[in-house]
Amino acid sequence: YLFKQGELIINEGEIVSNGNKRTLWVDVKTNENPQVQRDIALKFNKFYTINQNNYEVASHHYVPNPYVIEIDATV
Repeated sequence: YLFKQGELIINEGEIVSNGNKRTLWVDVKTNENPQVQRDIALKFNKFYTINQNNYEVASHHYVPNPYVIEIDATV
C-alpha cells in the first residue's frame, strides 16, 4: 500500500491512481524593456533553430492542473 497526501496510489502491488498532481508556474508581471527584448531576440536568433514566436507559450491552457504563483515585479 502507498498513500500520498491521503490518496491511495498503490493497492496490493497494483497502481490504482497517479495521484493528485499539480503543475506550478510563475506569472510574473514586469515592465517591458525594449533593450532587453532586442537582446533576447538577437541571442534567440543566433543560438536557436526555431523562431522565438513559436517558442513562447502565452497562456496556461497547455498546463494540466495549474497552480499559479503570481509575482508583481513592476516598478
